[in-house]
Amino acid sequence: MKILFCIVLLLVVKGAIIVTCPKNGFGCVTYGANTIIQTARTNSLCRNGYYWNNQACMPCKNADIVVGGYYTCSAYYEGTSLTCISGYTLINGVCVQIPLGCTAYGLNQNSDAYVCTACLSDYTLKAGVCINNRYCSSWDDNAVCTSCQTGYFLNWDLKFASTSSNLNNQTDWINTYQTYYKFPGESFCSVCSQTMANCKSCNSAYTCTQCNDGYYWQQSISSTQLTSSNAQFAGSCVSCLTSGNCSTCQGSSCTQCRAGYYPTKDTTSTVILSCNLCPNGCSTCTSSTFCTDCQTSFYKYTDNLCYPLNKCASINTQLTTIPTTPKCSSCIAGYALDPSGTGICYQCGNCDSCTIPTGQQTASLQTSCTTCWDTYFGVKDTNGIVTCKPCTQASDSFLRCQGPVENSSLNGVVPTQCQDGYYLYTLPASGTTLAQTVCVPSNQSQQCVTILMY
Repeated sequence: MKILFCIVLLLVVKGAIIVTCPKNGFGCVTYGANTIIQTARTNSLCRNGYYWNNQACMPCKNADIVVGGYYTCSAYYEGTSLTCISGYTLINGVCVQIPLGCTAYGLNQNSDAYVCTACLSDYTLKAGVCINNRYCSSWDDNAVCTSCQTGYFLNWDLKFASTSSNLNNQTDWINTYQTYYKFPGESFCSVCSQTMANCKSCNSAYTCTQCNDGYYWQQSISSTQLTSSNAQFAGSCVSCLTSGNCSTCQGSSCTQCRAGYYPTKDTTSTVILSCNLCPNGCSTCTSSTFCTDCQTSFYKYTDNLCYPLNKCASINTQLTTIPTTPKCSSCIAGYALDPSGTGICYQCGNCDSCTIPTGQQTASLQTSCTTCWDTYFGVKDTNGIVTCKPCTQASDSFLRCQGPVENSSLNGVVPTQCQDGYYLYTLPASGTTLAQTVCVPSNQSQQCVTILMY
């Protein structure tokens, strides 16, 4: 990318700024500002591949389009550093795409090939390549699956059918359940529940070694001798309770309900007849009227039931008399607690944090911002209430700014970063007129541009 900087001569003549641009080149053009609102206020922020030159975002010297990365720099003529984006790694000054499943990628010992040296947890490293486990738990040196993960079995009885009439064609193969490949690095693991519903672990297509929670293995009572052709009738996983929601079985009896459910027992209080859903907001309970623990964003009231916290981070138990409208002792982020002791949280406006000034009437309570959002500035009214407004409200050319609320030495709102197409300039003091920071339009033509001073 060819970049020529604008040599700017600023002269104050009859209330105007005259900007002189070079005879050749792109002229005074600024672009590259990062307009995305940040989690914290910042004075200036540029997009990847640009740097802040105290007036605008300018491209780094080597900021041509780079596949998989971008250059960073602090000045145009200073050295640049290539940074790779996610999914790429820097090798010999180039951003190289990392293969799927690979977490560490580089040249081998002979420096003649790229290899993986580490993989994601769902992949296995074999000969510098990360192989997708595809439910396989172990592979041999030839990248052939030798055992499957829990819940899957190594299916040696696959019945293949070619997708092509040409039997010698290197094509994919399909069986009843899913697509398999006949090449190394492909798993032949079938899920147990495909052939046996609710089976958690198995050795083969019809040999279940462990049923899902809340189920038990019921052996077939058929007198027909089992063979390879009718092995699917050996038995099945059956629910301990017809209504479901049991987590632990002992034989055909349910001994424990799933989390979030409570048991209904027989007259002897030993046999679980059903598992019932806990009341709303309860994570655990013993009955429909007693919660032992509450879910996140809920609290336990004196009636032993759980209710939404709403805007509260913690509850003021002394003030709370109606559980559905709790009173707060502290508020969640973005809210402020009424200092008069009402226990009410009020939402902040266009700011990360706020307070409620004392001395206000409850009917007209208003929050006062203490930290505005990025690209916003604070405005204080005669009552000392600070509200946050977008910088573009002060001027369309402002991207980021500050005012007397952020900087007590200021008399008005000034930009700290301009929108694309503008650059920062501080007008020098003249007579009784103080120095002023403004956003001056940039110009792509070779002509001078005159900007009126306001």
